[in-house]
Amino acid sequence: MGIRPATLGPLYTGLMIAAAIGSSQAGRIRRWFGTERWYTIVPVALAGVLLLATQIPIVAVPAFFLARGVNMATDTLGNAFINDQIASHGRATALSGVSMVYALVFFLARASGGAVASITSPLTALATFGCLAVIVLFCVLTVSNPFTEHESTDDTIPSRL
Repeated sequence: MGIRPATLGPLYTGLMIAAAIGSSQAGRIRRWFGTERWYTIVPVALAGVLLLATQIPIVAVPAFFLARGVNMATDTLGNAFINDQIASHGRATALSGVSMVYALVFFLARASGGAVASITSPLTALATFGCLAVIVLFCVLTVSNPFTEHESTDDTIPSRL
């Protein structure tokens, strides 16, 4: 793609800024869209952008910035949602368990993503796993909708910065 090593520092800085923006906007996203709508629409849209990046390489860098911001907003919304669903007694233990499961799932996803990227290409692997995430989302929603309970309207979502 023609990126020189000297530009990796500013590129990384830009990715961290995109993450900060995504995390800081989680409260606004929750008020405007709601957690359920965010989790059902945004993964599909992001998968579409990542698929587009496999066909039009110039879209790849902006897609990575978008993915980073969306990922942080999604993480913040998810953590707030889980926190709202757990009673105060035993909350720390439950949140720790959820965090460990999350870490295990994403460790396995990243390891297998690296293997797929080695066989195909990084963009193809990213788009494939994005589409897989959308499929898993729809399977979960057909079995049980975790958002059927009343969603909290508290918009004091802490930032992960």
